[in-house]
Amino acid sequence: MPPRRKLNKFEKGRAVAWFQDGVPKREVARRLHVSVSVIVRLIQRFTATGRIQERRTLGDQRRQLYVKIVSLND
Repeated sequence: MPPRRKLNKFEKGRAVAWFQDGVPKREVARRLHVSVSVIVRLIQRFTATGRIQERRTLGDQRRQLYVKIVSLND
């Protein structure tokens, strides 16, 4: 099984465009060398929110809070 990898913004946009042009999800996944489930989740996210980017995680929020606290102390 190939190692897991994330799609960058360009690849995500390309995947959605191919899907909207009628290319099956399995073929999109094959073209981008990812599993079908990656494409299924991307398409579900896009149809639900209209965005290809993932939501920010709690880790991102903590990181920003830490940067704000550190910068206030300086």
